[in-house]
Amino acid sequence: MKNKTFLLTFSFLLLTLIGKAQDDIFTQFYNAPLLINPSLTGHINSDRRIVAGYKNQLTTSTLSINNVAGFLTLDTKKQINSQQYIGFGASAYFDRQSTNNFGNNEFMAYGSFNKYFGDKTKKHHLLSMGFDLGLANTGFTFQNKTYFDLGAGINWSYKTPSKFGFQLGTSISHLTKPNISIFGGNQRLNRTFNIHGSVCIPMTKKVHFSPVSLLIFSGTSQLQLVGINGTYYFSSEESKHMRSMMIGISGWSGVGFLDPWRIYTSNFIGSVAFNRFSIGISYDHFIKRLESNLEVIISYRFNRKQRG
Repeated sequence: MKNKTFLLTFSFLLLTLIGKAQDDIFTQFYNAPLLINPSLTGHINSDRRIVAGYKNQLTTSTLSINNVAGFLTLDTKKQINSQQYIGFGASAYFDRQSTNNFGNNEFMAYGSFNKYFGDKTKKHHLLSMGFDLGLANTGFTFQNKTYFDLGAGINWSYKTPSKFGFQLGTSISHLTKPNISIFGGNQRLNRTFNIHGSVCIPMTKKVHFSPVSLLIFSGTSQLQLVGINGTYYFSSEESKHMRSMMIGISGWSGVGFLDPWRIYTSNFIGSVAFNRFSIGISYDHFIKRLESNLEVIISYRFNRKQRG
C-alpha cells in the first residue's frame, strides 16, 4: 500500500512539473475572464471590477490527492475616446495539494486595447487585444522555483440593442516556455492555447439563454467544456439595481493535465446578482471516478464617485 501511494504521488508530481503549473481551469471561466484571456481586461459595464474565486477538489478515494485553488483579480478601464479604451488589471493566484504541500503561486499584470468598429453610434463590434506578464513560483516550501511568465490574447465581441450577441476569443499562455524545474534540470512549461466562445440569445426581455464553450490545448493534453446557461432578469441589465438569477449545466471531457485517462464531468451551476454584487456556485461531478469539484466565484462592480 505504501509503495502504491508513493508511486501515485511521484507520478503526480512528475506530471505536475512537466505540464500543469498555473493552469487550473475554473468551470465558471466567464466569471473570471482575466484568467482565460488577457484581452478581456476592462470588459465591464462599470469603472472597476473585483473578482475572487475558490475551488476545492473533493474526493472519497484514499489514493487521490486533494487540491485547493483560489484567485483574486481586479481590473479597470480608461476611455481614450468614444471608440477606444484601454484596460488595466492585476491578479493573484494560488493552488495547493494537501497531502504533500506542493503548490503554485502567480502574480500577474494585465493590459488591453479595445476598439469599436462599424457604426460609431451603435458600437456593435468590439475588437480587443491584450497581454499579461508577471512572476510565478512553483514547488515545496523547502525548495521551489520562481520564473517569469508571459501571455497574450485577442477577442471579438458583438452585441445588438436587442441584447443578442456573441463573443469569440483565443489566447496563449507561457509564451516563453519557462523552465519550471525545482531540482536544477530543464523542464519547460508547455504553451497553453485557449479558444472560448459564447452566444447570448434573448428569448424575452427578461429571459436569456447562453451557450458557452471552452477548448484548451497544452502539449498532449486537451480539455473541452460545452454548456448552456439560462438567466432571468428581474430588472434591466442597465438598471442601477439590476437583479438576476442564472442556472446552467455543462460538461468537461478530454485528457486531463494530470490524468493519463479520459475524464468526463457533469457540471451544475447557479448564480445570483444583486445590484453590483454577484455570486456563482458550481459543482463538478467526475463520471466513473470518486471525485468532485466545488467552486465559488464572487464579484463586485463599482464606479468612481462623481466629483461635485
